[in-house]
Amino acid sequence: MKRNMTLVALATLWLIWPHANAQAAAPADELAEIRRALDALTRRVERLEQENAALRAQNETLQRQGESLQAEARELRETSARQAAALESAADSEWTRRIEWHGDLRWRHEQIDDDLTNDGAMHDTRHRERIRARVGLEAQVTETLTAGVQLATGGADPRSANQTLGDAGSRKDIGLDLAYLRWQFADWGNVTAGKMKLPIERPGQSRFYDNDFNPEGIAFGFERGIWFARAYNFWMEERSTAADTLLWGTQVGVRLPIRESSLMLAVHYSDLAKGQGALPFFDCSSLTVAAQSLPCTNGNTVVFAAPGDPVLAYDFDVIELAAEWSGRLGAWPLEVWANLAENQDPEDLNLAWAVGIDLGKAGKSRTWEAGVGYQSIEKDALFGAWVDSNFAAGRTDGTGWFFRGGYAPLENWTLNATYFLNERNVDVGTTGDHRRLQLDVNLKF
Repeated sequence: MKRNMTLVALATLWLIWPHANAQAAAPADELAEIRRALDALTRRVERLEQENAALRAQNETLQRQGESLQAEARELRETSARQAAALESAADSEWTRRIEWHGDLRWRHEQIDDDLTNDGAMHDTRHRERIRARVGLEAQVTETLTAGVQLATGGADPRSANQTLGDAGSRKDIGLDLAYLRWQFADWGNVTAGKMKLPIERPGQSRFYDNDFNPEGIAFGFERGIWFARAYNFWMEERSTAADTLLWGTQVGVRLPIRESSLMLAVHYSDLAKGQGALPFFDCSSLTVAAQSLPCTNGNTVVFAAPGDPVLAYDFDVIELAAEWSGRLGAWPLEVWANLAENQDPEDLNLAWAVGIDLGKAGKSRTWEAGVGYQSIEKDALFGAWVDSNFAAGRTDGTGWFFRGGYAPLENWTLNATYFLNERNVDVGTTGDHRRLQLDVNLKF
């Protein structure tokens, strides 16, 4: 607006000045001076206009640059947020990938009729409800190092994680069931140390070893092609004033493919070092009853080194053979298996054997399984602290049948039934029948 008024004023002066000059008869040099001043003023106005246009252009450029910087800042903030979320998600994914949780819960109804505890009277048959709960994790610490921890009900009993319901709803014991590390030093070999699952290969449903027994020590595993091998050294009893009782052993085996089936054959040797003349039993130190009736010896022969001090009468240098054929009968998996063991120290009552057949596999929804086996364990054939805690009341010097069946209505949910028809004290002591029925509901998670 000011620029336009200035131009109008100058133009008016330019037009009227000659008339005024003529009337006033102004000198020619004054007129020239005014014209020069007017030209200078015009050029100054033009420069101001040019500078103003340049400033407007700079302002527009700065405004565009500011808007661009704001957009870049918003984009950087959004990118940073996405990257942070991606890093957090990747960290969570890495954690979940390296750690695997597992657990199971079992409810069991058990009915026991044992001639040696209740004289065979039906009204003395024992009924009890039991639970077993286990939860654990396995972590892939590095590409070759794995660590595992598992807690279970059952307290200190090495052969059972069961807890009997009762005691007016008392709290139930929970103990350390597994705690191990495993180093996979090669694709064919590993070393495991700590409290672990029994590392040897076992055929079918053999009851030479209890499934809940988790030894403590160190073990080596080998797998290459059809061949496998195991070696271990377990601590059975640590003593501050005498030699420790250890159990070490080795197993070598082969898995032979036979058309669409396979045959597993294995030989296993174990030695209870410093066991003879010692007391490597769970919860047995305070008993003073006759040697033949000591429950904590699990059937093995003992002698008294001193009054009320029972110790093992024999060493346990056991050679064991295992065989298992796995194939199919139509659409159903089929296993036929056998187990044979002999203790090399005693000259008598030193043989154990078992045979069985299993059909089907209860795993996926609406699948089933069934099996039958027969087993005989003489008094000093196997170390009693290892044998199955259900067969023949959990002791050696027993023989008989066991029948089992299972059905999975849904995956990870199995209904099982097992019946033991056994005879106790077959070779030594008073013979008696042992009958045990177990009805289980098993859930895995």
